[in-house]
Amino acid sequence: MFSEIGRKFKQSTKSDRVLVSVGLVLVVGVILLGVFASYVSPHGPYDMGENRLAPPSGQNLLGTDYLGRDILSRIAYGTRISLLVAALAASVSLVLGAGLGLFSGYFGGHLDRVIGLMMDALYSFPVIVLAIMMAVMLGPGVTNTAIGVGIALTPSYYRVTRSLVLSVKERGFIEGVRAIGAGDLYTMGHHILPNCLPSLAVLASFNMAEGIISVAGLGFIGLGVQQPTPEWGADLKIGRDVLAYGAWWVSLFPGLMILVMVLGVNMLSEGANALFKLGVRRR
Repeated sequence: MFSEIGRKFKQSTKSDRVLVSVGLVLVVGVILLGVFASYVSPHGPYDMGENRLAPPSGQNLLGTDYLGRDILSRIAYGTRISLLVAALAASVSLVLGAGLGLFSGYFGGHLDRVIGLMMDALYSFPVIVLAIMMAVMLGPGVTNTAIGVGIALTPSYYRVTRSLVLSVKERGFIEGVRAIGAGDLYTMGHHILPNCLPSLAVLASFNMAEGIISVAGLGFIGLGVQQPTPEWGADLKIGRDVLAYGAWWVSLFPGLMILVMVLGVNMLSEGANALFKLGVRRR
């Protein structure tokens, strides 16, 4: 597998290699920040001090917020929460969307029509609007935010999976598998789904970026991860509230983390999409 990836990487164009390389560096860098948050952070994410709204300095490299909490520590620990929620959301949408698309495309008929109408109804809403609706129904919190964003992203996986299944199930080797008596579940799980995985993996990376934005957006409007839990969107909201006092650093650095992670994921996804020539499109 890795040798095949390496071969395609060497055969790709220079621009594709640059996209993959830069995107990988950005994504891995942010992930490492979250993994080693306890070593990077000079203070705990909840530790409050008397030095409130202090600008970046030697004592607090990225400054402090209105409660005297260290911004660097909040960002480092918030990376864990933000990426965890986005990853859970991507997992929920992948399982739901790929599962529904697999059954819908394989069996067709009335099942395909019913599921298709449901997914079309969800697809008509922008992801962030649908995520807000789900957050209002489920309530705030880490788990509910992941479920809400995951459901909002489900139609993308459904559409891609269904189109791939419709293409794969007409191939000759599927007819051969059926001819030797293989059941529907075995055929879907062992022969059709594996042919869909490369495209779904690229789509998952695209949707990871959208999930990060949606999670941060819900936190920013108060419907996602709640304070005092460190999370990029929720901390960005704190920064907005103190901009009038000239504390630009409180909102700048959480916003930069969102920008860097989304940019890295998008570059990595675009490069991988071009590298394997899958033709996966964004929503």
